[in-house]
This record gives sequence, C-alpha cells and structure tokens, in this order.
Amino acid sequence: MTGDDAVIGDEKIESLTLRNLRELRRDQQMLFDLVKRQNERLGRMSSDMDRNTNELKSDIVLLENRSLTAMENDTYLRRKVDDLSEDMATLLTGLANIQKQISNLTDAVGKF
Repeated sequence: MTGDDAVIGDEKIESLTLRNLRELRRDQQMLFDLVKRQNERLGRMSSDMDRNTNELKSDIVLLENRSLTAMENDTYLRRKVDDLSEDMATLLTGLANIQKQISNLTDAVGKF
C-alpha cells in the first residue's frame, strides 16, 4: 500500500464513520421523538384517568345520597303505617265499645 492509497483509505474510513454517525444521530432523534410522543400520550391518559376517577367519585356520592333518601323515605313510611295501624286499632276498639253500648241500650229499651 502506497501513501496515496493510505490517504484514500483514511478518507474512506472518515466518510463511512461520518455516515454511520449521521445514521446513529437520525436513529437517536427518531427514538427521542417516539419517547416524547409516548410521554405526551401517557400524560393525556393520566389526565383522562384522573377525570374518570373524579366522575366515579361524584357518581358514588350521588348514589349514596339517593340510597340515604330512599332509606329515610322507607323509614318515614313504615312509621306512618305503624301510626295508622295504631289509630285503626284504637278506632276499632272505640267502635266495639260503641256497639256494646248500643246493644246495652237496645236491651234496656226492650225491657221497658
């Protein structure tokens, strides 16, 4: 190998090295862009998950309130039914007493 061949070989090596470095740089840039896009996507997904979590919490609170209201209404209605049952029992007892009195009066009038 002569001196000129060594210079041409060195230039070729330099050229190939620079080409390889440019390709590596391009590949590296592509990877950085991919990571950046994925990071943005993960950020959006995290934001969506936070929003969905907050909506679920709100829905759970609303359901709890509805359940409590339904339970309160049920308790109120049960008390009302119990009160009406007691009132009905009192009225029936009073009616029975009135019927006894009428029967006694009818018997008393019949004896005269």
